[in-house]
Amino acid sequence: MNILDQIGYKPEKMHLGSACKKEGHVLEDLGLTPRYKSNNYCVFCHRQYTQAHSDRLKVKAQQYRESHEEELRQKRYEKYHADVAASREKGKAYRKANPDAKKAQHQRYREKYRDVLPAMVARYREKNRHTILAQRRKHYKNNKDVLCRRKRENYQKDRDKFLERSRLWIKNHPEAAKIRNRRRIAKKKNVHRLKYSFAELNSHLQSFGLDCKCVYCDKEKGSTLDHFLPISLGGADILSNLVPACRSCNASKYNNDPRDWYKRQPFYKRSRWLKILKVLGKTEQNYNQIPLL
Repeated sequence: MNILDQIGYKPEKMHLGSACKKEGHVLEDLGLTPRYKSNNYCVFCHRQYTQAHSDRLKVKAQQYRESHEEELRQKRYEKYHADVAASREKGKAYRKANPDAKKAQHQRYREKYRDVLPAMVARYREKNRHTILAQRRKHYKNNKDVLCRRKRENYQKDRDKFLERSRLWIKNHPEAAKIRNRRRIAKKKNVHRLKYSFAELNSHLQSFGLDCKCVYCDKEKGSTLDHFLPISLGGADILSNLVPACRSCNASKYNNDPRDWYKRQPFYKRSRWLKILKVLGKTEQNYNQIPLL
């Protein structure tokens, strides 16, 4: 290591100039003094001064940052976007070399914006919802094995906490829980399925009537979702194969052919049967055709 490396010489910020007259700082082998390009100050003199007045300079720097916050933020923004790739690499290197400093910086930021941060995060997530979902899917796809293993380990460490959280989520989101459960069953049985949101499901169910009664008996509330063509008969877990049904009709129908079962019921009505087929986009001839959409 040469003498310039030992003193932390940075060519982009410093240059070798005339000998320091104030304190006599000179590189013996070169007979020159390293100086800052911005103000031609002697590097050694500047370091001595900052060490002797470090507390006062820190306070002064903090006051300057607070009084010029917007101006500094704009400069950082312009500098970052002038070369995004280089800025990101520089940030990664800094975070890797100074993990504790970066954590402290995040903590100070959270403390400073404690009151407004939740609203800022909510607005950002709402504005960039699709981008965030795409990033999460990509991350999960690229790290599926690691994430699944980590999830299993965390579950085993605190099983009761995970179960309680799951019960609370099901209690607060009953409709979403039903959708999730149906997807899980369909995936387990390896049947054809297409994802649908709660809003799409609700809109589909409204097609059977605003009161959302059981499509079969038309007496009880359609509190469950029934696969019109049962999964065991090749039915798919998609909107065009779902109908609202009461618990009694759903359990009674089970895995029977829908037309054969319905005609055996005392509450059978041909007009109601035709309405079901119309909403599902079927006819008398193709009612048992396996839907794909």
